[in-house]
Amino acid sequence: MGKVRAWDQQVRTINATVNLEPSVGSVNKGEIEQYKEIRAFVLIRKPGMFRLIGQLPVVGSRVFDMITDGKEFKVHLPTKNKLVVGKNEMERPSANKLEMIRPQHLYDALVVKPIAADERAVLENQTDEEKATYIVHVLAGRGNNILLARNLWFDRTTLLLSRQIIFDPKGDIVSDARYENYKVTHGISFPHTITIMRPADEYGVKLTVQKIELNRDLDDDKFNLTIPAGTEVVDLEKTPAKLAGVK
Repeated sequence: MGKVRAWDQQVRTINATVNLEPSVGSVNKGEIEQYKEIRAFVLIRKPGMFRLIGQLPVVGSRVFDMITDGKEFKVHLPTKNKLVVGKNEMERPSANKLEMIRPQHLYDALVVKPIAADERAVLENQTDEEKATYIVHVLAGRGNNILLARNLWFDRTTLLLSRQIIFDPKGDIVSDARYENYKVTHGISFPHTITIMRPADEYGVKLTVQKIELNRDLDDDKFNLTIPAGTEVVDLEKTPAKLAGVK
């Protein structure tokens, strides 16, 4: 528990260049479709600011630009002339699985929250002939309404976080993130390969860090989207509309 708290306290901001490999489809049906690797730029400022910009690696044209402030999100898809906006807690299925990617989904995997005061933790020592792992089961609720909120997996030899599973109230897996290839950056051990699977949303994302800066100042303008005039706006709470220009 202390390792997660210490990591959370050490890292205030993240500014990283990554290779991003998205995949969509249903794992259970064997219908995974791999997309080409994308160069992406990750900007994080706690407690809730997040931006991810995706570009094609050679031509540099922007594929998507998504932000969240911890409450609402915006996803700009320039090639489709579309802006998708909504509340973070809102989920609405889309035939295009890439449009299901929410910035909050990625933020929750990249910024591992410490155990809250109203949560309880139970430690499991899962050691066998092949692997030695500590699993911290994070429980939420009280009385007869106790729910499994998260599992945090730590390598027993290094005490580094290797996996985080987030559950919904029914106990189904919402997010399964794996953390590998730790390197020391500015005195902080940080994973340089992060794989995030969202089974219910039928998509996954693998991020491989190429360059990273931790705890550098990130101003508000780094988290502002400038949307071209005439962009189709899809508000998941309202009817799609046309904007003359949004910032």
